[in-house]
Amino acid sequence: MPEILAGRRQRGRTILPHRIRRKGRKMYFNLVEFGRRVRELRIMKGMKQEDLANEIGVSYVHLNRIECGKNGPSIDLLLALSCFFDVSIDYLVTGKDFKNQMAKKRLEVIMSELGSVIREME
Repeated sequence: MPEILAGRRQRGRTILPHRIRRKGRKMYFNLVEFGRRVRELRIMKGMKQEDLANEIGVSYVHLNRIECGKNGPSIDLLLALSCFFDVSIDYLVTGKDFKNQMAKKRLEVIMSELGSVIREME
């Protein structure tokens, strides 16, 4: 079971670090980086915030606060964004697409093997 670390107080409100410890590893969810990824994907599709908000069923204000890193998404919204942009939830949350990283590593191994075969043929 993950342990959520305690938040700190700043100007009368509690600031949560969005940090979870799991089996000795620290995992971070950065709201600002998440918002940047959503904004980049929206701009790549050539959409305005109002258009995306209507498509995924949230208010323009809520989407704006997500993109600015002030609000986090619900699980349902995370799924809706993932399906709409056709990206993995891993990419939205961490900025890394683990499937693509594995495929890249396999390709690098194959390319190095091909390079050695080509050198042997010369």
